[in-house]
This record gives sequence, C-alpha cells and structure tokens, in this order.
Amino acid sequence: MANNIEKQLKEILERLEQGVKEIFTSERYTEYLNTMSKFHNYSFNNTLLITMQKPEATLVAGYQAWQKKFNRHVKRGEKGIQIIAPAPIREKQEIEKIDPVTKEPVIGDDGQPETEIVEMVIPRFRVTTVFDVSQTEGEPIAELEVPELTGSVQFYDTFMEALQNISPVPIRMMEIEGEAKGYYHQTEKYIAIQENMSNLQTMKTGVHEVSHALLHDREVMDVEGILKDRTTKEVEAESIAYIVCNHFGLDTSEYSFTYIASWCESKDMKALRASMDTIRKTSAEVIENIETQMHELEMERPVRDTFHKEDLILHLSGSMGSEFTYDLIENMSREQLEQNVGEYVRLLESGEIEENEKPLESFLEEKGAAVTPLYDSSGHGENYPIDFYDVEYDADTGVTYFSDLSPKEQVEMLVQKAEFPRNVFSEEEKAFVNEYAETFPGQVERLNDLVWDMRESYDEAGSKLVYEVIQAARANFPAKEPEIEEETAMQYAHRLIETAEAANTGDFTDSQRNLIVNFAYKMDDKDEVLGLVNRMMTAIRRPGSEYTRSLMNEIQAQIDNFPDGMVGFTEMHEAGIQLDHMLPLTKDRAYELYRGGAEIYILHGNPENPQRAEQVLAETENEILGYDGIFGITETEWEVQKEREVSATKQEALEQQSAEKIDETLLLHGESGRFAIYQMDSGDEHTYQFMGMESAESLGYTIDGKDYRMVYAAPWMPTITLDNIFERFNIDRPEDFRGHSLSVSDVIVINRGAEITAYYVDSFGFQELPEFVQQRMNMLEHNSVRAYPPVYKGTLEQAMGERDVDAYLDSRKLNLDCKKAIEEAIRENFDGLHLKQDAAKEVVERFGEERMNFVMANTIRELSHDGRFSRQNKDWAEHIEVPENISRGRNLNLDYVIESHPAVLDGFIDMARAEIRMQRIEQAIGENEVTITAETRGYEAEGHNGTWHTVDEKEYAGEKFFLMEHDEFGSDVAGIIVAENGQLVAEDLWNGFDAGALEAVSEYLQENGTTLYDLSEFPKDSAVTLRSGQTLTTEEIQAVQKDTWEETIVGKNESGTDVRFNFHAVSEVKLPEGIKLKMPEIHYVDNFYVMEDVNAEGVVKVNRYESLDEAMQEYLRLPNHQEKVLGIQNTETMQESMDFIRCENGIDRLTHAYEQIGGWLNPEIYEAVNKMENMLDWNEVQIAYQIGKQYFTIQTAEDGYDYTFYNEDYQEDDGGIYDNPTIYVDEAASDILEDKGYSLEDAKVVDYEELMADVEEVQEEQMQRIQLEKNCPASIFEGFRREEAMQTYEGIAMQFTRSKGYLTIQATEEGYSFIFYDSDLHEIQGGDYDNPDGDKYEYDLSENENFEKLNAVEMGKLYRYGDGFKFQALGSGYVGGMTELFKNFGLDIDEGRD
Repeated sequence: MANNIEKQLKEILERLEQGVKEIFTSERYTEYLNTMSKFHNYSFNNTLLITMQKPEATLVAGYQAWQKKFNRHVKRGEKGIQIIAPAPIREKQEIEKIDPVTKEPVIGDDGQPETEIVEMVIPRFRVTTVFDVSQTEGEPIAELEVPELTGSVQFYDTFMEALQNISPVPIRMMEIEGEAKGYYHQTEKYIAIQENMSNLQTMKTGVHEVSHALLHDREVMDVEGILKDRTTKEVEAESIAYIVCNHFGLDTSEYSFTYIASWCESKDMKALRASMDTIRKTSAEVIENIETQMHELEMERPVRDTFHKEDLILHLSGSMGSEFTYDLIENMSREQLEQNVGEYVRLLESGEIEENEKPLESFLEEKGAAVTPLYDSSGHGENYPIDFYDVEYDADTGVTYFSDLSPKEQVEMLVQKAEFPRNVFSEEEKAFVNEYAETFPGQVERLNDLVWDMRESYDEAGSKLVYEVIQAARANFPAKEPEIEEETAMQYAHRLIETAEAANTGDFTDSQRNLIVNFAYKMDDKDEVLGLVNRMMTAIRRPGSEYTRSLMNEIQAQIDNFPDGMVGFTEMHEAGIQLDHMLPLTKDRAYELYRGGAEIYILHGNPENPQRAEQVLAETENEILGYDGIFGITETEWEVQKEREVSATKQEALEQQSAEKIDETLLLHGESGRFAIYQMDSGDEHTYQFMGMESAESLGYTIDGKDYRMVYAAPWMPTITLDNIFERFNIDRPEDFRGHSLSVSDVIVINRGAEITAYYVDSFGFQELPEFVQQRMNMLEHNSVRAYPPVYKGTLEQAMGERDVDAYLDSRKLNLDCKKAIEEAIRENFDGLHLKQDAAKEVVERFGEERMNFVMANTIRELSHDGRFSRQNKDWAEHIEVPENISRGRNLNLDYVIESHPAVLDGFIDMARAEIRMQRIEQAIGENEVTITAETRGYEAEGHNGTWHTVDEKEYAGEKFFLMEHDEFGSDVAGIIVAENGQLVAEDLWNGFDAGALEAVSEYLQENGTTLYDLSEFPKDSAVTLRSGQTLTTEEIQAVQKDTWEETIVGKNESGTDVRFNFHAVSEVKLPEGIKLKMPEIHYVDNFYVMEDVNAEGVVKVNRYESLDEAMQEYLRLPNHQEKVLGIQNTETMQESMDFIRCENGIDRLTHAYEQIGGWLNPEIYEAVNKMENMLDWNEVQIAYQIGKQYFTIQTAEDGYDYTFYNEDYQEDDGGIYDNPTIYVDEAASDILEDKGYSLEDAKVVDYEELMADVEEVQEEQMQRIQLEKNCPASIFEGFRREEAMQTYEGIAMQFTRSKGYLTIQATEEGYSFIFYDSDLHEIQGGDYDNPDGDKYEYDLSENENFEKLNAVEMGKLYRYGDGFKFQALGSGYVGGMTELFKNFGLDIDEGRD
C-alpha cells in the first residue's frame, strides 16, 4: 500500500514538474491565474493540478463530500481531478527530556541526559480525487458570495476604502507625469495612482501597487536578504492583481502575460515555485482581507459611531419637550456657537426674524457651520440615543449653555459624550471626574481635557493608563500629598511603556522604546511623554506602517530640532536652569555656533528659582572656552542659524550643479578634447548598478543616460586610454574626484574633438553606448540650472599666445551653436506675420545671458548699416563688449552673424533682452529670498532697530501678511506689517490691521503687480467701482470670468437694482476686509485708423488718430454709401490690426471679430467697444437706397425714423414716421421695406447728398412752375413762338401791379435772357436761363424779386421791325406809358399793329 502511494505521488509530482513549465505561456498562465482566483486557499501544487486537468473548475470536493455535505452525487462516467492531500501519521519517538524553565536537557543521576517517549506527528501526503460541481447533480447549491464589481463598478468606493485599509502605506490620487498609471514610492512610502482614470482601471492599478508595497519594499527586502529582479516584481504584482480582480468579477480581458515565457526561461524550478507560492499566498491574503473589510464597511452604523473632543452637540426642543433634535455642529468653536445662538435669540425677541421662517439650524449654516442631525423625536438615530449637549435651545424656556450647568451635570454630559456609544469608565473613575469638577468649578476646558485624556488613554492601554492620567491630574489638586521620591521624565517614560505593553496585545519595537525615552530625556516634560505614548499606541494598533512611520519621523524631527544632540532639557533643568525660549548647548557646540556668527549665552543655574537663572551673552571665544557649564541659544537665534545653514547648503549644492553643467556643456558641445566619468547615485533604485551589460540586458534593463550623474571631468589627450582612466580612478584618484572607485556599470565619455563616444565599464573591458551621448545632450538642453561656460573675449592670436586655445575653440563652437539655435528658433516660431511671444525663452535658457548678448550684439554691429534694426537695439549693442577678432586679414566675428531676416531678428532680440531682464529679476528675488511665518522671531526689519516677531497673520488676494511686534519692547512701540517674502509693507501701527494698515497693504499689492486679474471671484459684500463711476455691491460670491465679452457678474446699485456687468468694465474692487485692488493700466491700443472706402480703385486712404473721439468723428463724417472702416492697431511687438466698425450697405455695424481672436479682450478694448456702441447709438443716421427704379431714404427722427419713397423722376411717392426709436436703423428699414414688398438685401446704397440734391432741384422746378402758373397766366405766352422770336428778336414785356417794376424776356440761342427794372426803369438784375428745350413759359424769374408777391399783367408784344423794334400795346390804358417807356430806349411804337 505504502509503495503504491509513493508511486502515485511520484507520478503526480513528475506531472507537476512538467506542468510548471507548460503554464508559463501567456494563455496557460492566464488559465492558472483564473483557477487560483477561485481556489485561493489551495496550495500551489493543487492549484496547478486543477488548472492542468480542469481549468474551468469552480468548486471541487471529494466523492463522499458531495453526497454528505451538498446532497449531490457525481455523474456516472465523470473523470476525477487528482490533487495532493495531507495524510499525517503519528509515531512514538524517544527524545531528550527538556526542562520547561531552563530549556536545557535534564541531566540524570548518571550524568547522562534523560529521555522520554513522546508521540510525534509526521507529515505525509497522498493522492486523492475530487470532482468539480459541474461533474455533479442534485440539490442546488448557494452561489459563491463574492462581491461583483462589474459594469459601473457599483462598489468602487467600498472596494477602494477596503484596499486602503489593508494597504501597508497610504494610497494617494494624484496627477502623474508620463504614461504610468501608478507607482509605489520606495522612499516616502506611499502609493500614487493616476487620478481621473476609470473606476475599473483605478482598482486594478491599486491592487497592483499594493502588491508591490506588500512584497517589494526595498528596506524590507534588504533586511530579509531577498533579491528580485524588476521583471520578477512585475510578474508577481501583475499576477496578484489579475487574481484579485478576477475573483471580484472585474474585467481582466486587458491583462497580457506575453513576457511570461521569457521570464520563466531565466528561472530555475525552485525560483519559479517560490514566486508562484508568493503569488498564491499574497493574493489569498489580499482577497480575504478585502472581503472582511468590505463586509465591515457595509455594516449599518450610526452617523457618528464615536465622538471627539472637538465635536459640539446642539440640543433643540419645543412643544414642552415632545419635539427634539440633537445636531452635530462642525466648523465652529464652542465660543462661536454660543455667540451665534445668543444672537439668534436676540433677533427672535426683537422680531427681526421669525422662527418658522428661519430655524436655528439654517441660521447657523449661514454663519458657516455644518449641521448634521444625529437623533430626533421622529425616530432618526433611535438606535443610538443621545442625552448630552454643549448648547441647548428650548423654544419654551430659552438657551442653556454648558457653562450654566452644575459641575455634576457637566460631568454627566462629558462622560456620556466621551463614552458613546458604550460605557467604558468605572464608577471609581467617574467619581474622580466629579471630584475634579468640584475641586475646579467653572473650568470647563480643563474638565473637558481630563475626560478626553482618560478616554484616549483607555483606547490605547485600558484602565491602567487611565489610572496614570488620574494620578497626573490628582497631582494638581491644591492639597496633594507630597511625593516620596520625584520621578524623572525618563523613569516616567519607562513606566508608561511597561504599563501600556502590559495592557495591550502588541509591544513597542526597540526603536520605538528608544525614541520615547530619548524624547523624555530631551523634553523633560511628563505631559508631553504621556501624549507621545498614547499616540504611539494608536499608531501601532492601526493596520499598515505609514502612520507609525509618520509619527516617529515627527518626534525625531522634534528631537533633531535641538541644536545640540549631546544635551537636552534634562541637564538644563538639573542645573537649575528653566528659561523660556532657551535651548541647551555643550561647550563644543556653543563654540562652533559662535564661530558661525550665532549669539551664544553662558547660563548660570539657580536651583531655588530656575526661571530666574542668569544668562550672559558671550562676547569672545575665550569666554566660551573658559566656562565648563551649560550654554544656551535662543529659539529665535537657532531658527536664524538653521536658515543660515540651509542657505549655505543650498548655495553649495547650486555651485556644484552649476560646475557640473558647465563641465558637461564643454564636454558635449566644446571642440577641445575632454573626458568625463558618469556614475549612478547609490541612493537611487537602479537595479543594474554594478552589473555587466549582458546581465543587465538579460534582465530587461536598458542603459539610459538619465540614470547617471557626471562626477568628474578633465582635459583629454590622445595618450590617455580607457585602461589608463580605469587604473587611475581605482588606484590614484584625483582629490577633486567626487565618486566611488571606477566600477562595472560606470560610463566614460570622451570628446576627441571630431567625435564624442560613451563607453560602458563592463565586467571585461568596455562597451560602446551609441545613444548615451544624445541622451545626456537632451538632458543638458532641459537643465534648468542657469550656469554657462564664459565667452572667450580674446582673439585667436591672443589665445595662442596665452596657450588657451582650448578655451577659445570651446567658446567659438558654442557661439556658432548659439547663432544656429537663434536661426532655428526664428524659423520655427515665425509664421510669416507674427513671432511667437516665447520664441527666445528656450534659447536664452540654453545659452545664457552672456553668450546671447555677445552673438546678438555682434550681429547688429556687423550689420549696423541695416536700417531694419531699431535704434534702441543698435544703442544697446554698442554697450556690449565685442572685441575685434581679425586673423590673417579675416574678420572671424562674421562667422557669428545671425542669418535671419533683419526685421524679424530685431523683434527676436527685443524678446531675448526682455527674457534676460526677467531672469535677472528672478535671480535677484531668489538671492534675497526670506520667508516669514507665524512662528518667525528675530526678524531684522529694514530701517528699524532690533528684531521682531510675528503676532498676527492675515491673507489678502492670495498673499500672506504678518503683523510683527518688537522682540524687546513688544506692544510698547508701534508695530509693523511684513509680507511673506520679508518686504516691509506698513509701519507705525498701533491698532493692528486697521484701515490705514489695509491701505498700505493695498498699495503694496498694487505695486507688486497684484491686480483684479489675480482674483478668481468677487467675495460677498465687495464694493465694485465700474469705469463709468457707478458703484455696486455684490450680495453673494461672484465668479470672475476674464475670457468672455458677456456681462456675467451681478451687483446691486444704490437704489437696490441688480446691474449686470463685465469683468473688464471694473475699475476697482474693495474687498470685504478693506483691501482695494485695481484694474491694471493696460496700453494695448497704439492708434485708431479710419479707411475711407475699401472698395475704391487704387490706393485706399487710411487716416490714423491717437484718440477714439477723433477717429469716430472722422468716420461718421464720411458718407454711408462708402464701405468705410474704423479699426485699432495694437502695441504688440509684431503689431496687429483689427477692424471694429464696418459700413456695409449703408449700415454702421460692430464687426465682433475681436471677440473671436485671443488677446484682444482687455479693459482698454472693452471700454473702447462700449464707447463705439454708444456713439453709434447717438449718431443721427441718413441713408439712401435705390430699389429698382425707385429710391428710398431713412433718417433719424425724434420719435424714431423718418422715411420717404421717390420715383425715378425724384418725385416723392410715399413716406412717413416709423415711431420705434428703440431698434436699430437696419431693423426699421427692413420692416418698412417688407411692408412695401421689398427686402433690404435688394436695396443698393447710394449717395444720400446727391440724391437729396436731385430731389431738391426737382422740387424747386416744381415750385417755380407753380409760382409761374399762379403769377403768370398761360395767356401771357399765347402766340409766342420761340423759333420766330429768335429771328425777329421778339420778346415779352410786363409790369408788376404792386411794385410797379418791369420785366423783359428775350429768346436766345442758349435759352432766354431777362432783365428786371424798377418803376423808374432803372435796371435791377438780369440773367440768362440756359434751357432752350423748356416750355416757353418756364423762365427763371429770380427769388430776389419776391415773385410770389407780384402779379404780372400783359402790356403788349415787343418785336423787331427793320433795324429797330416795335411794341404793340394791348389796351389804351397802357399806350402812353409804353410809348414813353420805349421812347426812352429810342423805339418806335405802332399802336394796334402786330
């Protein structure tokens, strides 16, 4: 039988050996992980056996187990799954007898060890057969209770909270650069997960990184002596993530294990089994722990399952107690809560508010409190009833504050609150609290501290630690018993540790015990020690190590903050010295700090009154060396000294980085021979450090320049070989060499002048690294350290004479590189019209101020004849040192001339100079950087004697300001306000941050460039002043939108009316705290231009104006039938122009194109647009259109618009008044034309003035015609024939009845001539009427004669007779007159003849 079992086991183990190799393909490996997710409690061997025989199995059991446990039976013909089952045996063995106390063998009387017979359990295994549930039939079985996290990942929050609880380090969601979804930070001990991923991806990544934290912590692996390559770590973490996600039903289709086969080939069987067992055990642990945590998290729990010291409870009741509520109040102190409840009651009593309209909870929320109902009369929270409060408001009886209660009631309330939800204190402990309350009545905070100290101590170590709290509190009783022997802080720490450990299942580690005792020694304060023990017990009871590590780091930082690690407060106190703000020093440390410039005090103890111990400022080194007692340094002076040390360290590091950058620049970009050594930092996680190249590459590593740092650089000569370098840097290393002995995995780079080559120091010899040099060049290009090789200012001959040719050649090469980089930057950043704003930034960063100035100034000076360079840049170039460099008659400086278009290059130089100025400012700010905090002491204010310390802190517009008092004289002298950067803001202050101080703060903010643009919102109750002068008040927070032309902000004017406005319409904002911020002065407009007619042939006339008023006046003066334009040219380096108003088809319209193009939205443009709109609205419009053969005019009128239609003869057909002045002229015209059946689109704009001239001419002719017909009847002209009159000189004569004047009309070739006479026949006026085609009666009778007042009467006809004229009179009454008339002209009158 035994042989048969052995045989079966051997066979199955052989199958396992083969199966292990088979599963490590992508497909089979996934099957194996699926099986493991379902059978995570099975061994590696059995999981693999199930995978090999039936990978789809979900639940297996033996033949009998299916029948007895599940009432199911195996189907006939089913083939079982063979697995290995434990079959231990028991057998008796004779062994040495061991003493249970000493653990040593028991020696008999004969001197030999005694023996005894014991029964031993010997592990054995056998092969057994199981069947999957799919191979059985019978009663249904319950589904496996696995939380399903598919689809929308319903339980995401619970899963992630459970994962956080089981993780050994915190999990943080953050923005991760690059494509990584997450990582485990080995140094700072936290897991980072890329934020904003899907829930599914976040959970997968979380499990993966938690696996790394559990298995691959570098410190733990080092301690345990575990070595794993990077691929093994990834296989383990990814496999565990797959198993866990698959177990919880997450989509695992994206997982791929294509690399598993190659990884398997590099591992022996033992290593493979070890990794698989690690995966199995860890995944099982993770699954079980997550399930447990999720179950606990999903259990019903109260709103608050426990209370904290700072929690406040408000009890509300009414209707004689039948209605009540207990609310948790957060974000508000006890004092604030009591004040706000008191104010609420006062407002109720005064009738200013009604309780049914505004309950107390709503009132408190308006004051900033967060109110959470815990328990009320409706049944909410009845499983966790509450009967304690901090403030009670009863609608029937009024307000009760906690301080109003009796000591006994206070104790009851506090104890119930601290114990909630179950009793934890004994009756004796409660009795002591009552005793304490009666001993110190009215001291609520003191009583509160005692109760919560007891509760926290109970949580950490039970009643034993509570007893210590009570004893410490009792020591403060007025009638305390004298101590028999005073216990030191260190003894107290030892006793607390023992007490805490005795009451707890876990123990402190040695490092934790040492830390507590060292803390006690340094601080010599029992209360501080007790608090630390409580916090440490809390830490070690939490899952994971992050909280413990954080606490230990915090305490260690407090210890390290002592300026001298060799002495603490214990020695100081024992010497009778107990001085506030004084830290102890030994002689050696005191001497060292004194030499560093610190103020050191010699301390003389006073055991009777340690607070009055003497302190004497040491004036000389000898005073320190000659004293053997305790020395001291003030906390303020120590902070200053630490800043000095930190500053010195930073400066040293910066100098080191600068030297490295310059060396590497010369190595990679210089022309002279140089070599350098690169090594990996020993603190970095580069697992291929000290590996040969073949080994590193076999493990999947790539040699990358980013993993290295230059540690040495020196000149190279052809006689220096790689072997020379290796030997020297192992045997005779230079003194300035900063690295370790040259070893495998280090890199040597050699610049031989013509080529640069990198070599990997391999296990045997050296291997070239083709990509290493380019990788380092890329890193150098993005190196932010501003350090650059100097420009060689001498000539080539000078360099040769001084044997400094290498420096000359390196500088020349960098000058040429700089020239080419500028040309490339211009090519890439110039689009044909504009040069991008940051075009010069990258080049300046790369080459530095000196070389950029040299190359740019050299170019301008060599091309000084070119007028396309500005006068400013030419003047600047003259002040840059650019020595002549003539060699053998050739100007070598011409090699550095930038070959870009001069106009564009001039703009680039402007940008580069501006960038250099900005870098100088940044550097100056960095060098003078001072940071003021709430703890600052010893600050030396400019222009003020002595030192200062912070007493108050405020934040305005995102910047902190600190009110400071004099260290020596305190509030006896005026205070000052200092900005966070150390700049003095205000002085002579007696009332802190009063109105005058805030005015100074406002000026400081404005002077330092803080404007309205720095606000993201206008706070409630801000006073907003618009550019129009109107003042508004914001009644609620208003979000600021700086990128829209819409009016998105609302404020109330003085009359209480809401006014909407745009951010850019604001001139100033006064914040509620009194700070004023203004809109910055923006000079974006260079000029306004007016184009007269863009459609005109030839050159378009453009006029430019400095003011908008002048431009608008000219624009509106131009006729509307022209397509005129008004626009703005800006002040940008590459100036841009934008049309703002266009006249199209007679209508002046804002283009709104400026709203679509970035950069044009600013207060100056916004104000200009508003002004344009207003001027267009107030402009009186006159437009004329031609529609077919008709004409249409429209013009502004008092009640709207006046319009008229004319026919083709310019005669008025129709017209009227459009009485709606609120709409624009184009809308009015469209409405009028639509009523007539026309469309404005069909109308063609014409010259309004010309049309009106034609209309007036027609109207005048009509008037003349009417007047003529009225005053000169047609009968006068009867019988008058123009053609005959031209031959006979026949004319017409008439007299005016009223004026007695005369008119004569004579036909001429051109038309007619006429003469007016007065009554005495004196000629008054004459003229010609050049219209021979007109009717014979259409004569121009001149308006001067007031023709409408005259009535003409026909006298007769005047005609030519022979060589003279004859006049035929009509009627005897006129004969005499006419005879006399014409006699005067020498004419013959023949009465009665034609």
